Amino acid sequence: MRYFRNRRKFSVEQYYEATGFTLEEAGKILEKIGPTIQRPTARSRSLTPHQLLFLALRALKTGDDLSSVGYSLGVSRSTAGRAVKEVSAAIIEHMHENISLRGTELEWRQLSQIIWDKYRLPNVCGALDGTIVKVFNENDANFLWTRISDFFR
Repeated sequence: MRYFRNRRKFSVEQYYEATGFTLEEAGKILEKIGPTIQRPTARSRSLTPHQLLFLALRALKTGDDLSSVGYSLGVSRSTAGRAVKEVSAAIIEHMHENISLRGTELEWRQLSQIIWDKYRLPNVCGALDGTIVKVFNENDANFLWTRISDFFR
């Protein structure tokens, strides 16, 4: 017997608090990646593209355990993990032109060493929240970027 939890519905304010994105911003992302993450069936209560995006944005914003991220919408840890993987791959595939990483190999190695020394995370050379790696908006995607001190321009 399969057990389905009730899926949580969010107000506009709750969605923004949970993901850091407005519904309009999420809609713009879904315009680009929606067809890629659309499930072929509605059988077994499959997740909608909007729900998949919610799970991925929630995981990326909070860094929470996938069990916690899944619980926020009423899905399992494994479902949340698949959602993060699928949405991230779709963003890279369809929105890569919005991301440009600058710097030399030496600068990236120095950043990697700083992150290792501070957090003990191997082979990490930055974060796309703009706090460690300077993120530059080189395309017309202003809705995707938030200002964090001098790391935004």
